Amino acid sequence: MINKKFKIGQKIICHIYKLYDYGIITIIKKYNIKCLIYLSELNWLLQLTKPKKIFKIGEKIKCLIIDINYFDTKLILSVKRLYKNP
Repeated sequence: MINKKFKIGQKIICHIYKLYDYGIITIIKKYNIKCLIYLSELNWLLQLTKPKKIFKIGEKIKCLIIDINYFDTKLILSVKRLYKNP
């Protein structure tokens, strides 16, 4: 299902599922697909080390699909790539 519904470069809305020091796990509720946003993909300027200070579980977040892992059926996402690099 992941290869038919999603494409690299596609913008999506997902919900924050879990917060870790290395990144954020989100979920696309409609399809029950978990996605990963690495810390380095959150912001162009800020070096975030504790996403728990900025984000909350359940919060909606707009993202860009930058990679698709077909083997694990997971999407790799970026927030910062939705915007130009200043």
